[in-house]
Formats: sequence, structure tokens, C-alpha cells
Amino acid sequence: VELLFNDPEVTKIQTDPSPSNLRAIRCYEKAGFERQGTVTTPYGPAVYMVQTRQAFERTRSDA
Repeated sequence: VELLFNDPEVTKIQTDPSPSNLRAIRCYEKAGFERQGTVTTPYGPAVYMVQTRQAFERTRSDA
């Protein structure tokens, strides 16, 4: 995540794990991603998750 946000043009990072992949979802949540809802992809339903630069910088300054 930090590597991606080193690029000043990156304002958010998104991912879309399968709803059944609870381990991945929990891992993304621990990394600061937030669930935004469920989306339909060509591969089936997915949990749309986002990490914004603002949230990332806020958590880094709290540490």
C-alpha cells in the first residue's frame, strides 16, 4: 500500500475479493481498506474495498 501511495497521482487503491474469501477481506481490513459494498464482476459477486490516501496518511500519523 505504501509503495502505491508513493506515486503522488494515486489517490485511492481498490480491490474486489470474493465475498467467500473471508481471510482476504480480513487482511485488507487490517491493512486499512474499508468495505464500500458488493459489486458484480464478470467472475461473480465481489466485495468492493477502498483505501484512500487521506485515510492511509491519517493512520500513519497516528502510529
